Amino acid sequence: MNLGLFAGTVFRPDGRRAAGAYLRVRSVMTDAGFLGVRGLGHFREIEGYADARGRFLLSYAWSGPDFGEAAQNARVHFVAWIEKGGRNLASATGLANTQLAKNLTGMLGLNQFESTLDVASFGKDLIDAYRKLKSHPIVSLGMATTENWILLSTSDVYLSA
Repeated sequence: MNLGLFAGTVFRPDGRRAAGAYLRVRSVMTDAGFLGVRGLGHFREIEGYADARGRFLLSYAWSGPDFGEAAQNARVHFVAWIEKGGRNLASATGLANTQLAKNLTGMLGLNQFESTLDVASFGKDLIDAYRKLKSHPIVSLGMATTENWILLSTSDVYLSA
């Protein structure tokens, strides 16, 4: 299995963090078309809410047959909004670029995720580590297998009224 992680912070139109904002990944696109993605566990949708500080982490799975050079240039298409009493107060839609990385713990069988919370904990640590390495591009990905890859996406999301 391959994983996808989309993380970031949601901001209200006035610049404050949007606690409780709802987010959904609508699709993951590559130069060759759409990746077949699904939510983890029994959830098919890739959706969730921002925490009290406006931060979010959405996780998903994608299959090996969808793998290829195009996965290196994938983009996450997302929507986000906040509402009160069933009324939409602010929303956003956008694209977030991804980085393709090898899931070494998956290759070793160490990340047997039982829940989305397990993936979230792993993802936060992984994204923090990846941000530290961001200025040092990976020269060779050594793509010997179609499994145990991670698509990492981060984006600040700015809602508008």
